[in-house]
Amino acid sequence: MGEMANQIKKEHEYISLRLEILKNIFMKSKPAFIINIKDLRECIRFHAVYTSMCHNGKEDAIIFKNLQGKGIDVFYREINRLSMEHELCNDLIYELNESLKTWDRSENPYELLSPDFMMCTFDYINHVESHIKNEDNVLLPILEHFFSFSEQEKMCELLNKYENTILEKPENKDMIKNVDYLLRKYS
Repeated sequence: MGEMANQIKKEHEYISLRLEILKNIFMKSKPAFIINIKDLRECIRFHAVYTSMCHNGKEDAIIFKNLQGKGIDVFYREINRLSMEHELCNDLIYELNESLKTWDRSENPYELLSPDFMMCTFDYINHVESHIKNEDNVLLPILEHFFSFSEQEKMCELLNKYENTILEKPENKDMIKNVDYLLRKYS
């Protein structure tokens, strides 16, 4: 497997593991469980920044654009579908953040566990898991077929630069460390 395909695969594994935080909070907790809002915010922030902006952003801005340059019209529909899945991921993250704003205005700590919020959380988890499978089955073979090892290596430099630009912002500096702590806490 080339360097870029391998990097995307590892990022999928990284994101999947962090989805376990949401699963453990919402799907494996006791009915009377009160959610730590700070932990939840950090988890959702991770998915907004890393999953949506970094990972999906790199694919949209760099990988998909370079695939278009290769003239692979045969795969246009698949690439377009993956890009639309990125948009749905962004929409679901937006809805989760909006639900958090509603919770801020409420004096009822259980309001966060409203059916709408729960449904959005389940939708997000299921969507991201399905999307990762789609990319593993569709995108990774395309990358392997259309990009040489040296092209993948050069593209990785662009992908890493893109990601670092986002993660090095002051508001994102501690995010990875914080979400890794949450993974240990909720495992």
